[in-house]
Amino acid sequence: MTLQNIYRTLHILTANYRISSLPKQDKLNISITYYDAIRQNFLTEWSDYKEYRLTHIVCLDALSLAGNKVLLQCMPEGKKRIDLSTLPKIIRKMTVDWSAQGSLKYLKGMSGSKTLASDLIEQMKIRNT
Repeated sequence: MTLQNIYRTLHILTANYRISSLPKQDKLNISITYYDAIRQNFLTEWSDYKEYRLTHIVCLDALSLAGNKVLLQCMPEGKKRIDLSTLPKIIRKMTVDWSAQGSLKYLKGMSGSKTLASDLIEQMKIRNT
Protein backbone atom coordinates (compact mmCIF):
# COMPACT_ATOMS: atom_id res chain seq x y z
CA MET A 1 0.00 0.00 0.00
CA THR A 2 1.36 3.39 -0.91
CA LEU A 3 1.39 6.48 1.24
CA GLN A 4 -1.02 8.08 -1.24
CA ASN A 5 -3.48 5.18 -0.77
CA ILE A 6 -3.23 5.47 3.01
CA TYR A 7 -3.90 9.20 2.81
CA ARG A 8 -6.91 8.67 0.53
CA THR A 9 -8.33 5.90 2.72
CA LEU A 10 -7.99 7.99 5.88
CA HIS A 11 -9.45 11.00 4.09
CA ILE A 12 -12.50 8.89 3.19
CA LEU A 13 -12.81 7.71 6.79
CA THR A 14 -12.81 11.28 8.13
CA ALA A 15 -14.54 13.00 5.20
CA ASN A 16 -17.67 14.19 7.01
CA TYR A 17 -17.30 17.77 8.26
CA ARG A 18 -18.13 16.73 11.84
CA ILE A 19 -15.13 14.40 11.85
CA SER A 20 -12.80 16.38 9.59
CA SER A 21 -13.11 19.43 11.86
CA LEU A 22 -11.60 17.50 14.79
CA PRO A 23 -7.93 18.11 15.69
CA LYS A 24 -5.39 16.02 13.74
CA GLN A 25 -4.38 14.04 16.82
CA ASP A 26 -8.02 13.08 17.46
CA LYS A 27 -8.47 11.98 13.84
CA LEU A 28 -5.29 9.91 14.09
CA ASN A 29 -6.47 8.23 17.30
CA ILE A 30 -9.90 7.57 15.78
CA SER A 31 -8.37 6.02 12.66
CA ILE A 32 -5.99 3.83 14.63
CA THR A 33 -8.77 2.68 16.97
CA TYR A 34 -11.14 1.90 14.08
CA TYR A 35 -8.66 -0.08 12.02
CA ASP A 36 -7.23 -1.84 15.07
CA ALA A 37 -10.74 -3.03 15.99
CA ILE A 38 -11.09 -4.43 12.45
CA ARG A 39 -7.66 -6.06 12.68
CA GLN A 40 -8.52 -7.67 16.01
CA ASN A 41 -11.85 -8.95 14.73
CA PHE A 42 -10.35 -10.38 11.52
CA LEU A 43 -6.81 -11.22 12.61
CA THR A 44 -6.19 -14.05 10.13
CA GLU A 45 -7.68 -12.11 7.22
CA TRP A 46 -5.73 -8.98 8.16
CA SER A 47 -2.43 -10.88 8.22
CA ASP A 48 -2.74 -12.81 4.94
CA TYR A 49 -2.75 -10.55 1.87
CA LYS A 50 -2.63 -13.42 -0.63
CA GLU A 51 -5.53 -15.49 0.70
CA TYR A 52 -7.79 -12.65 1.84
CA ARG A 53 -8.81 -9.30 0.37
CA LEU A 54 -9.39 -7.43 3.64
CA THR A 55 -6.23 -5.34 3.29
CA HIS A 56 -6.58 -4.74 -0.46
CA ILE A 57 -7.21 -1.09 -1.27
CA VAL A 58 -10.76 -1.68 -2.60
CA CYS A 59 -11.79 -3.29 0.70
CA LEU A 60 -9.94 -0.74 2.83
CA ASP A 61 -11.76 2.04 0.97
CA ALA A 62 -15.06 0.24 1.59
CA LEU A 63 -14.20 -0.06 5.28
CA SER A 64 -13.44 3.66 5.34
CA LEU A 65 -16.73 4.55 3.63
CA ALA A 66 -18.64 2.41 6.11
CA GLY A 67 -16.44 3.62 8.96
CA ASN A 68 -17.40 7.20 8.25
CA LYS A 69 -21.01 6.24 8.98
CA VAL A 70 -19.97 4.23 12.06
CA LEU A 71 -18.01 7.15 13.47
CA LEU A 72 -20.92 9.53 12.96
CA GLN A 73 -23.15 7.13 14.90
CA CYS A 74 -20.60 7.19 17.73
CA MET A 75 -20.56 11.00 17.78
CA PRO A 76 -23.63 12.51 19.41
CA GLU A 77 -25.02 15.58 17.65
CA GLY A 78 -23.43 18.78 18.94
CA LYS A 79 -20.51 16.94 20.55
CA LYS A 80 -16.88 17.13 19.49
CA ARG A 81 -16.00 13.63 20.73
CA ILE A 82 -16.47 10.16 19.35
CA ASP A 83 -17.30 7.33 21.73
CA LEU A 84 -14.63 4.89 20.58
CA SER A 85 -15.63 2.26 23.13
CA THR A 86 -18.60 1.23 20.96
CA LEU A 87 -16.52 0.55 17.82
CA PRO A 88 -15.50 -3.06 18.60
CA LYS A 89 -19.12 -4.04 19.29
CA ILE A 90 -20.30 -2.51 16.02
CA ILE A 91 -17.44 -4.04 14.01
CA ARG A 92 -18.16 -7.52 15.39
CA LYS A 93 -21.45 -7.37 13.50
CA MET A 94 -19.57 -7.62 10.18
CA THR A 95 -19.82 -11.05 8.61
CA VAL A 96 -17.91 -10.89 5.36
CA ASP A 97 -16.11 -13.67 3.52
CA TRP A 98 -12.87 -11.79 2.89
CA SER A 99 -11.30 -14.71 0.97
CA ALA A 100 -9.57 -13.85 -2.29
CA GLN A 101 -11.54 -16.60 -4.06
CA GLY A 102 -14.94 -15.60 -2.66
CA SER A 103 -17.48 -13.03 -3.76
CA LEU A 104 -14.96 -10.19 -3.41
CA LYS A 105 -12.67 -11.69 -6.05
CA TYR A 106 -13.89 -9.41 -8.83
CA LEU A 107 -14.48 -6.29 -6.75
CA LYS A 108 -12.71 -3.39 -8.46
CA GLY A 109 -12.41 0.37 -8.12
CA MET A 110 -14.38 2.89 -6.13
CA SER A 111 -17.69 1.54 -7.43
CA GLY A 112 -16.79 -1.84 -5.92
CA SER A 113 -15.80 -0.13 -2.68
CA LYS A 114 -19.14 1.67 -2.54
CA THR A 115 -21.04 -1.56 -3.15
CA LEU A 116 -19.16 -3.36 -0.38
CA ALA A 117 -19.55 -0.35 1.93
CA SER A 118 -23.32 -0.48 1.47
CA ASP A 119 -23.29 -4.14 2.50
CA LEU A 120 -21.10 -3.38 5.52
CA ILE A 121 -23.35 -0.52 6.62
CA GLU A 122 -26.37 -2.81 6.37
CA GLN A 123 -24.63 -5.55 8.36
CA MET A 124 -23.65 -3.18 11.11
CA LYS A 125 -27.19 -1.74 11.18
CA ILE A 126 -26.05 1.81 10.77
CA ARG A 127 -28.58 4.33 9.56
CA ASN A 128 -27.37 6.55 6.72
CA THR A 129 -26.23 9.95 7.86
